[in-house]
Amino acid sequence: MDGEKLTTSFQSELKDTPAETWSKFPDLADTVWKWADDGATPKASIKFLNDNTIKWNKGKKQGYWNLRNDMRILETKFHGTVHELRYILEERRAVLINSDKNPLPTMWEPLTKLSDYEQRGKEIVARFCLSEERRPVMSPPAPRQTYKDKYPDNAQQEDSRIADNIILRDNYEAEVVVYRVLEKVNEPMIVLHGFKCTHFQFAMCDSSHDKKTCEECRNSKNSEECDFLIIGEDFFIVIEVKNTILNETATVAFQNSLLQRDRVKKLIHALCPEANILLFTAFPSLSSKNINWSVNGGPPPLTGMDSDQVDSIIYKEDLDDFPNWWHNKVTAVTTAEIRPSFFYKVLNMLSKSFIVKIFNRIFKRRRDLSLVLLKSEHEHDKVKHILLTISCTEVDIPDESTFSLAKTVMRIDKELREGEITLEQRIKNSKCKKSYNPGVVKACDVIREYVGVKYLTAEQKRVSESDEKLLWINGPAGSGKTVLLLGKLIELAKSNTDKQVVVFKFGGIKNNSTTYQDTCRKAAVEFTVLQYVDRYHHTPSKLSKLILNSEHKVVIVEVHIYTGITEIHGSYFFTGLVIETLLLLNACHVLIDDIQCLIRRSWRNRGPRDMSAFLDILKLFSENSTVIVACDFGQSYWRSDAVNYVHFSDLLSKTLSLDQLVTLTTNLRNTYDLSNILSVIRNQYIELVSDDSDIRNMILPKQDPGHFIRGVITQLHVFSEYDSDSICHIINEDLVELRRKISDDIKIAVVGNANYAILKLIIDAQDN
Repeated sequence: MDGEKLTTSFQSELKDTPAETWSKFPDLADTVWKWADDGATPKASIKFLNDNTIKWNKGKKQGYWNLRNDMRILETKFHGTVHELRYILEERRAVLINSDKNPLPTMWEPLTKLSDYEQRGKEIVARFCLSEERRPVMSPPAPRQTYKDKYPDNAQQEDSRIADNIILRDNYEAEVVVYRVLEKVNEPMIVLHGFKCTHFQFAMCDSSHDKKTCEECRNSKNSEECDFLIIGEDFFIVIEVKNTILNETATVAFQNSLLQRDRVKKLIHALCPEANILLFTAFPSLSSKNINWSVNGGPPPLTGMDSDQVDSIIYKEDLDDFPNWWHNKVTAVTTAEIRPSFFYKVLNMLSKSFIVKIFNRIFKRRRDLSLVLLKSEHEHDKVKHILLTISCTEVDIPDESTFSLAKTVMRIDKELREGEITLEQRIKNSKCKKSYNPGVVKACDVIREYVGVKYLTAEQKRVSESDEKLLWINGPAGSGKTVLLLGKLIELAKSNTDKQVVVFKFGGIKNNSTTYQDTCRKAAVEFTVLQYVDRYHHTPSKLSKLILNSEHKVVIVEVHIYTGITEIHGSYFFTGLVIETLLLLNACHVLIDDIQCLIRRSWRNRGPRDMSAFLDILKLFSENSTVIVACDFGQSYWRSDAVNYVHFSDLLSKTLSLDQLVTLTTNLRNTYDLSNILSVIRNQYIELVSDDSDIRNMILPKQDPGHFIRGVITQLHVFSEYDSDSICHIINEDLVELRRKISDDIKIAVVGNANYAILKLIIDAQDN
């Protein structure tokens, strides 16, 4: 749980929502709750007694507790202090509301009984797992993040310390392959990725286990786990994933997987001995053509394997044709065994039929066959509910956010925004206590503290530490251009000089300088915002006077771009705004963000004249002040302007030095999946630009993924040519399918580019 985010959102909710709308507390009498001062780590227990007193950590009676406001606020007193708590039903937690701590102190009722696990599982099914479609419910909705570091291609050769980490990375990639194929199975089932069960939970499921004398139960060590646990309508599937391509390694890995599979099978059978369980081991990198498993006493190293074990292996080609494999190994097998749920449903219908009633009357046998026949189905559901709760419960703290699509997206977004792209791992046989990745380094203090980004790529770090007063930063969306500008902004604003810092932020209306404003507030830097819409709004002299006469250290100028102005007055924006205004601001530091659209239109209307003058002024400006320009040619790339891009890139190369001209290539803001898509698009574009690789990389820089943070499944349509009918048809189909997946009270946001023809198609599709 993000304590800071919880505090902010919760305090905001206190102001905006009346207490009458809050969730009601459950019955607290004679219950024990765990207390965490930091909102996460339990440090004490609090028992609410029937006489409305409490016990703190099994101590003496003290204080009192009382539910008021129709059981929506808990007032309790212990250690001489009165506390007020609100219950959050979705989290099953109570949060202290009269506290200035961040995060807020929290308490929750631990799960200790099997019946509690079953009840919580029923609630999980009702909230997250009910769907009319024949499609899997994935938990979590995106692959569980076990590894994030993406190393440079030659990192292993340069430093052997990361060899173990690369193995972990490859193992994670193998699990992602299996996750993605399971995601597309056309069957209603629940897929639990990274299922873990503590020894205490296992012992709770096994009635024959003596918990009192078991040391492992008290330590709550992880005992049973598997890569994938699949819960079908009437069956369970356990899949272990092993990443190997060598025979000897595959043998050892497979033997280990047998032990892991059997432990999870034992857990399920402890709950229901008649459960139908299928066991498999997946080798995403191993082809059946490259290995020969010996069976029944064959030659080493594979001696002793029986045919059933060999038949339980999922090879690379099976994953490539997974629907066919699923039909042969799962559907055909479970159907041949007569699926219990279908069998029981048929008999249940028969048991209530007119013929059976007459039969029962004749033979005077009155009994409800459904009570007997549906017992196994009930047992299956009971096991499902318990396993679902175990999957999201560590020790006794349930966290249902693993099933929530919205919270998964929020978690991924937080990781991307904060640059959490490396793991804090210890390296064996090394004095270095943190993970070692030559491609990712710790961000400087200014960026960490005020921008909120923890790590940078090595190329970003070089830019942030550069002493150059003139920098032209080019890079794709997500490569960190704005992050670097924000760091430079705060660094310059907090310097001892009296110079103002002026930020020109180009963009569409309502899509401008919010990030800059938030960063200034966080750094306690005074700022003001000026809006420049067109040449009739401010002349360069008037704009420069407003800037220079401002008493604020930072002046943010929002330049709103829309087609009518930039097409007609595109050249004027450079000569009238950028160039003339810069000449009047030679006593200020200047940062310019997202200038690519104006470059394209200015070159199209006036050729190289304005741009050549612009670069000359930047060089002159940098003699006394800092000036940094950030742009992404790819965002405004038009095939018809390819020649102009080549000419401008050539002009940049001749005017600026190599230290002044920076190109960022690593995408950190998008998930690994989207980064790969952008990389494909970029590779399609480069053939249209130039034969010169340096020019290509400047105009359309690489989109290399910078991490292994995975997102939810992405749907991509590629059109070989512009066909409005085909595009509209696809949009209609996608919207209809999306509407089926969500409830009517949830809105769909459709985001389009600035192409009005496409936007009209989207609007038409929505209307239909």
